[in-house]
Amino acid sequence: MALLSGAPLIDRAGAVLDGNWMGRATKPAPNLYPHQWSWDSAFIAIGNRHLRWDRAATELTTLFDAQWTNGMVPHIVFAGDDPGYFPSGSVWRSNRSPHCPRGISSSGICQPPVHATAVLAVFRARPDEDGERFVRSLIPKLVAWHDYLHRVRAVGSPLIEIWHPWESGRDNNPEWDGPLSAVRFSPDEVPSYRRVDTDHADAGDRPSDAEYDVYLYLVEQLKANRHEPEAPQAMPFRVRDVLLNSILVRAEHDLARLCDLVGVDSAGRRDRAVGLAEAIHTTLWSEKSGLYHSQNAIDSRLIPARTSGAFLPMLTGSVEDGRLVRLLNALQRDFLVPVGDDGAVPLTIPVDEPGFDAGRYWRGPAWINMCWLIAEGLDAHGQEHLADRLRRGAVTLCAELGFHEYFDPRQRSGHGSDDFSWSAALTVDLIHRSGG
Repeated sequence: MALLSGAPLIDRAGAVLDGNWMGRATKPAPNLYPHQWSWDSAFIAIGNRHLRWDRAATELTTLFDAQWTNGMVPHIVFAGDDPGYFPSGSVWRSNRSPHCPRGISSSGICQPPVHATAVLAVFRARPDEDGERFVRSLIPKLVAWHDYLHRVRAVGSPLIEIWHPWESGRDNNPEWDGPLSAVRFSPDEVPSYRRVDTDHADAGDRPSDAEYDVYLYLVEQLKANRHEPEAPQAMPFRVRDVLLNSILVRAEHDLARLCDLVGVDSAGRRDRAVGLAEAIHTTLWSEKSGLYHSQNAIDSRLIPARTSGAFLPMLTGSVEDGRLVRLLNALQRDFLVPVGDDGAVPLTIPVDEPGFDAGRYWRGPAWINMCWLIAEGLDAHGQEHLADRLRRGAVTLCAELGFHEYFDPRQRSGHGSDDFSWSAALTVDLIHRSGG
């Protein structure tokens, strides 16, 4: 545990967050991601509450200032139409939607709803009048955000759908390979474009050009439907993402806690969380694999890929004992890579899973946010020792290699962007959680 008690690592993390601060929000990285991202901001606020509480609160307030009138929180809020990022606001044309706030440039899709969890964490760091004022200002917006997901994205099932891989936050995860392979389009249905992400990161770490073609085709379909299709059943990509749904269960419970803390009516929130958790346990569990899986909403089949998202239903706090044993065995046998002194981090997919690539984005590397999320789920099931192993592993990687976007823990190498904000922020939180 000695590694978790060093102030110099917290100072280094704070310097990264300071360097990426834009005045009202934090960009995920200096060059590769020059705007505000939705779930990034939630993770950044969770860490920054320990260092700069006002910035943590401002981070989330700024994000929700861009909330659409239908309740959706966009996955990117653009700081300007920067030609150094693609696809920019001019590509998304979010103003085609009547729900997009005037004067705001954003994408037309969302990301996993970690925000109520982040707001609760920020409040707990300052449970005073300032904290209560912050919570009261965001509760109606959090309610509208969750209501949007249940009202618009639960199509023929209590489970929430994503309509673009980017909405999962795990863009090129192997879970999406099957559903994406069924998307049919001609080359002239994809506008000409030039990627700029590979100007700032190794092309071998990033999604392929073929994947980007499908991503852009799906963006065009969403734009054609003004970003909220009247017939979502006709969307070419529809997935009930196990990660997003599990995070929403935790977020519903955390929103109910927030309401209780400041004396706001929380009626129905816990019931909704319990109902969604039951749908996850009923629909997304595979007895054959002993794991949870995302579901292709088009054909109702579970997607067979084994990914680290399989462990996120532990966030519900209600995985039954027999399943929990199988999950823990799979996590330790197939996913965890030892790091440092009794630390470990989970790979995105096992080494023997088809498509494994140790350095390519969500097709193999370890991510600090996944360490954080899985550790939270382990805590919810009384697995504190294993949760601490993940926390030690995550902090060790950042201490040794720097605050990279993602890591190959087997080769001890960092990938993607340097000075990545959520890696820095969550390292701070993990250290504080350890008592360091």
